[in-house]
Amino acid sequence: ARAGGSADGEVFQMSLLRDIAVVLGLQPAVMDVEDVRHYQQVDEILKDGLVIFPYGVGSDSRSPADHSVRAHYGVVHGVCKLGTSEVAVVSHGLSALPVVACLSTWVSSNLSLASPQAESSDWHVDGFDLRGVCLKVSLL
Repeated sequence: ARAGGSADGEVFQMSLLRDIAVVLGLQPAVMDVEDVRHYQQVDEILKDGLVIFPYGVGSDSRSPADHSVRAHYGVVHGVCKLGTSEVAVVSHGLSALPVVACLSTWVSSNLSLASPQAESSDWHVDGFDLRGVCLKVSLL
């Protein structure tokens, strides 16, 4: 592993992902996950951009899970309120189907990337900084 990424090109630093977006001509901003905790906050961002959200994945390699030793980036396509639940529709490159889960589940999964279990696994990378952050990319 190397600082900020892996030997096969995976990016484990949000600041590095932001820099890549800048090179591509996009307007990215690193945000705290607390800024996307409620669907109204995410919906406002989606009016002119995207949210790229790192999260821990479960055994199905798609769904968000707490204390996971594997991480994916998800692209948030939409959010809504269903009854008392706030849900997000998210996709990632390993799946043709989007994943729908409560927004609180996505946030919890991201925040659990800081767990001792993740830190002590073979998956740990020097410079890892995906926990607690996401990336807003303005498209206008």
